[in-house]
Amino acid sequence: MKILVIYNPVAGKKFAIEKSVKAALIDVDYDWLETNKSGTYLDTVDGGQYSRVIVIGGDGTVHTVANWILQNNYDLVLGVVPRGSANLLANCFRIPGNIGTAVALAVSGNYQTIDVGLINKQKYFLIAAGLGYDAWVIKNTRRAWKRLFGFWAYTLAMLQGLLHLRETNFFLTIDGQRHQYHAKTLFIMNFGKFLGFDLGPDISYSDGYLSVAVVRPVRWFDYGRMFGRLIGRKFYWQRRLEYFKFKRLQVNYDDRSALLQLDGEAEQLASPLEIEVIEK
Repeated sequence: MKILVIYNPVAGKKFAIEKSVKAALIDVDYDWLETNKSGTYLDTVDGGQYSRVIVIGGDGTVHTVANWILQNNYDLVLGVVPRGSANLLANCFRIPGNIGTAVALAVSGNYQTIDVGLINKQKYFLIAAGLGYDAWVIKNTRRAWKRLFGFWAYTLAMLQGLLHLRETNFFLTIDGQRHQYHAKTLFIMNFGKFLGFDLGPDISYSDGYLSVAVVRPVRWFDYGRMFGRLIGRKFYWQRRLEYFKFKRLQVNYDDRSALLQLDGEAEQLASPLEIEVIEK
């Protein structure tokens, strides 16, 4: 069967990328599809005619394509050619940055099944979801900065968020157990390591669970501890974080302006949120 190649024009020079793809797929039947700002590029595509889809872009493009596959129940293998500002999913699986090598891996490499998160029976996420600080950072990082500086473009927004973002009251029901927190953010993870950093204990993308970290209000003296953890490549520390593994999570919050992100893409979903894990 055919392969569908989806290319995000923001991901680099089309001529050079298309040349590398053609060389890697010289004996393969494939269709070429480019994304658009309106997000309608997949509306008329029948995924049933393909065996694999290869995404050339960043985590946002992968997120959109994965939702299209899952919402339509297509039996498709998803391959990734990392060309975004962060490329977290590709980094988790150590997918090479070379276009030709990544395309060849997407065509002939072994595939893995992973768990995914589903929010309000509407939106899927592969990597992580967040309410609060991380969503604020993503929304306030300018696209032009990401094109110029890649992952480092988020740094300025991170610093601004520490000064401007207030805490929120979160009411959680975690597999039937109720909890209440006054917190800076909720971070829901399917992967435990991003860019070489350890984000929490015992987090796996294939164990049938998701993990949620509750980040309590951080005081100024906590940033020294945070810096020490960063040097050691670990984000988590017990004083201000609490972790739970779950299969189902309900989140209620009293701040209507609270921001949500899924796989690095800002979303608008109102409280309450119902989050569940879809296995394998």
